[in-house]
Amino acid sequence: MNIYLKPIFALCLYGILSVSLATHAFAKSYIISPLPLPQQEILNISTEKCGTSCLLNYFAKGEFFSFVAFFDPSIDNTELRSKLSSVLGDLGIADQMLPPTLQGSGKIKLALLMPKKIIGRYSASSIDTILAYLMTRGNDFVFEIFDSGDESRSNLNSTYKNIAKENYDFVIAILTPKGAQEFATLDISLPTYVPTINRKQINISSLPKNLIFGGIDYEAQIELLLSLAGSKNIIAYNDKSLIGKTLGGILKNKSNRIVFEEEIDSESAKTFVQKLSKHERLIANNVVFFNTPPARTGLVASQLGLAKRKPDKFLSVQTNFHPQILLLIQKEDRKNLFIANVINNQNPKLVEYTSLLGGDLRYDWVNYATAVGVEQLILAQINQGKRFFNERVKDGQVEYINRIYKSDAKSFYEYR
Repeated sequence: MNIYLKPIFALCLYGILSVSLATHAFAKSYIISPLPLPQQEILNISTEKCGTSCLLNYFAKGEFFSFVAFFDPSIDNTELRSKLSSVLGDLGIADQMLPPTLQGSGKIKLALLMPKKIIGRYSASSIDTILAYLMTRGNDFVFEIFDSGDESRSNLNSTYKNIAKENYDFVIAILTPKGAQEFATLDISLPTYVPTINRKQINISSLPKNLIFGGIDYEAQIELLLSLAGSKNIIAYNDKSLIGKTLGGILKNKSNRIVFEEEIDSESAKTFVQKLSKHERLIANNVVFFNTPPARTGLVASQLGLAKRKPDKFLSVQTNFHPQILLLIQKEDRKNLFIANVINNQNPKLVEYTSLLGGDLRYDWVNYATAVGVEQLILAQINQGKRFFNERVKDGQVEYINRIYKSDAKSFYEYR
């Protein structure tokens, strides 16, 4: 059958991928058949031509399926040939969907616990990310979703006990700070990973030894960014969300240089230019710290760019490492924008498979942290196979390397 992934190419799969669904009181099951994995090849169904610069552009953007689809076998360019060989090796297209070197022999049983209505969009993207990782890894696996309904201690406890009864090897739990606080008081009998929360956010002195956290350390990111601020005064723009208030609170605790702060909602972000004259004297040659989501950050920063006296720097944590920033803020206004980020280079095949299933390992830190956690749990039990991530666990917390990023016309790059 032909699965059209983009207008310019098709991915042809030969074989059968069987997914059976079982129903629990709070669960849906996604069980991948142990049948041999399908083979694949990429066909170009476009009539357009793609020369050297076109191919290099696809490669640079990480659109590897498009790169392969448009590659003409008659091309003798050494650089392009080298890149083709690398991509085919990473994607495993030369022979089978998953090369034998990546396939493991152990069977994995993994449960995903989450209150679907509470975590919203992350319910679907977390499922996509976990499936993409498991399929890329190549082990036989059973993957089941358990919906706790809400984050009450009783519901979390009963759902977790159901998982334990089913003899799962490990658990991924997608929770809010409130839910994670309740969850950490339970009897955690299985290796369990919470990608959305950092250990510092849990106010319990003694945590279960089987519990691992994968959330970002925002304190560390803010400290890193403040090193760029020097002795400049800081103007902080926050929002009313939980993360906005949390970031605003951390910033106030870490710096005594804040001379002005304001909450930015959707309406004030759109009409910020109306009070630009008031803010201009505050921001002139000082530092603006954004604790707002990408859309609001982009709107406010673009309007601040109209000021005659501009800020020395724009600073922000992981929440604004997002392609929306590249679209909403002019390149000239982004030259002094610095963003802290933990998302590292990854296996291109894993990134592509995740993207095809609807996840995002390039910019979505929760998806990234989820994939890191799946790997940590698997390799602790099945000590074989390739690592896709460099992160390690210390004292029940994934340790990330915080880096500063800037942006050019189309992408982010590490600032050194």
